[in-house]
Amino acid sequence: MQQVKQQQGMLAAFVALVMCAALCVPGLAWAKGEPLASSPYDDAVAANIDNGEYLVDVVLEGGTGRATIASPAKLSVVDGKAAVAVEWSSSSYDYMVVAGKQYKPATPSGNSIFQIPVLAFDEPFDVVADTTAMSEPHEVDYTITVSESSIQEFDADSMAAGREGSSGSSGGSSAAAGSSSSSSASSSSGSGSAADSSSSAAGSQSSGASANAAEEVGSVSMPWVVFIICAILAALVAGIAFGIVRGARNR
Repeated sequence: MQQVKQQQGMLAAFVALVMCAALCVPGLAWAKGEPLASSPYDDAVAANIDNGEYLVDVVLEGGTGRATIASPAKLSVVDGKAAVAVEWSSSSYDYMVVAGKQYKPATPSGNSIFQIPVLAFDEPFDVVADTTAMSEPHEVDYTITVSESSIQEFDADSMAAGREGSSGSSGGSSAAAGSSSSSSASSSSGSGSAADSSSSAAGSQSSGASANAAEEVGSVSMPWVVFIICAILAALVAGIAFGIVRGARNR
């Protein structure tokens, strides 16, 4: 009988440890400003093609018209759902929000690249991109259109050639103006904006180290409070569990 009670106590302790992890891990992830990863395929539209990798034309609209995305882009289909790799013309984007979920860059360096769900084909869907090129991080609203009729088998050489043919996607992916003359203007302003972004980013780094630190602390203060509360609750659960184990051993 005593052995059975000890086994029951150990089971209770194991359940308590699982509950501790369930309470602490999400709170800690939020406190660090690192949301638990979301799969881009969860919200993606169904694709009428086989699973695999493809090339697809993408068009960006919105914002100031200075930022661009590379086209064609890599389209991935998993379990019949489509996600697209959005490559920006800048490395200053630190996250995107699509369908209410936040996505981090897929690469640690170079131009910002995000794997996001395709919410619709042949019609624009809303996205938000956060840029750090300004004095303060700023979310910008855009729309992205993915052309279903342009889908073709993925080939790295074809992707590079297509991007060269579209002049680095300045006109095609930034299509807010919608004409060849505005495409040229967008291309030249994109070059200027890159220099402006670099200078403004350098200025913000040199002048606002303490301000950035204050913003960072302010952005995580509430999540850390939640994490501390979760940790306290987890400690209480663990204490109860070990109390059960000790009581089982003493009987």
